[in-house]
Amino acid sequence: MTSAGWAREAILCMLAEERAVAAEARCAALEEALLDMVYQHCSCGSDDPKLDSMALSANADAMRLLAEYGKLTITTEVGRRILALAAAPPPAPEVTP
Repeated sequence: MTSAGWAREAILCMLAEERAVAAEARCAALEEALLDMVYQHCSCGSDDPKLDSMALSANADAMRLLAEYGKLTITTEVGRRILALAAAPPPAPEVTP
């Protein structure tokens, strides 16, 4: 391979790496957004770590995905009704004066 060919390959590798890093960042942001949504939709109380899908398909699907990534622990699942525990405590709500 010529030096121009090697340079082209090196540039393509760098671009692929940059795209992979950007995609990973987007995935992390989506995961955090989904986790926030589940905390808001499925929380049983501000001091209670239990989460309840309330038999809503979107909540149940989100909870299953988050459990796959270790963010939740499903304790009970019957159809769309899922009860789970948060792996970490939910973030405290922001208070604006």
